[in-house]
Amino acid sequence: RTTSKKMGVWKVFDSMRKTGMAPEELFGILWWRYRSIAQTRGVTQKESGLTPYSYSEAKRIADVYEKRKDKTAFKKDMGDLLNIYQDAHNGEGELWEGLEAWVLA
Repeated sequence: RTTSKKMGVWKVFDSMRKTGMAPEELFGILWWRYRSIAQTRGVTQKESGLTPYSYSEAKRIADVYEKRKDKTAFKKDMGDLLNIYQDAHNGEGELWEGLEAWVLA
C-alpha cells in the first residue's frame, strides 16, 4: 500500500472511531472481508459459496495479493488481524490501537 492509500484508509478508520463505532464492529467487518477473500482462492464462484458480487469483489482483492512478491502476505495480514483481536481480548493491548497500527502497516 502506498502512503496516500494508507492515509485514505486511515481517514475512514478515524471517522469510524469518532462516530463511536465499537472496535469489535470494525474488526468484524475486516474479518468478514478477509474470510471472503480466503474463500475465493483457487475455486469458482459456485464452489466458494459466495454471491456473484461478493465473489468478484473478493477475487479482485485476492488477485492483488497474488501479484505481490511476498506470496505469504495474505496469510500474514489475516493472521496479524486475528492476533490483534485475541491480544485485545486477553488484555494485552487496546483493540483500536492495534487496528490502527495494522491499517497503517
